[in-house]
Amino acid sequence: MAAERNIKNVMGKKNKFKVRKSSIEGMGCFATEPIKKDELICNMEGKEISISELKRKYRSGKERSCDPFQVEETRYLDLEKPYVYINHSCEPNAAIIGRNQLVALRNIEAGEEITYDYSLTEWTDDKNWEGYDDWLMKCNYKSLLCRKQIREFRFLPKKTQEKYINQGYVPDFIARKYKKCCMK
Repeated sequence: MAAERNIKNVMGKKNKFKVRKSSIEGMGCFATEPIKKDELICNMEGKEISISELKRKYRSGKERSCDPFQVEETRYLDLEKPYVYINHSCEPNAAIIGRNQLVALRNIEAGEEITYDYSLTEWTDDKNWEGYDDWLMKCNYKSLLCRKQIREFRFLPKKTQEKYINQGYVPDFIARKYKKCCMK
């Protein structure tokens, strides 16, 4: 199902990106040097929280102080800086694999903004989120391929789902869930 790839580990080196103003949304992360296809850009980091902790933040109105990044069906990372500044794109140049590894989908030039498709990292279980609306964000990418809205993996066009699943450019929990529900 997932494509095998040789991920080049660059951890231990300085970040290969800097935060600066973005035309997509507020601030963004921009490559400071060329990044090769399948190269590990970073591990997304933050405090691990459960769905119940995330719900408490939503109920208290503190969700704006939270940047949840799903890493398992019921676990999230509350992303820290600079990772919160990596913007969404419907035509991303990076993707999340494993649990929280951001890798290049293609060669990325120095100065280019690093983006990933947020829809490829979120697939909630309705029973865990009963009483809450489906996750939805407005897309600011403004390209011809823009979907206008960012929603969970399950709402992506089937062709898009299959493309990323077959290439292995999805987090492990999404690959497992897809195999369980959609590969019959």
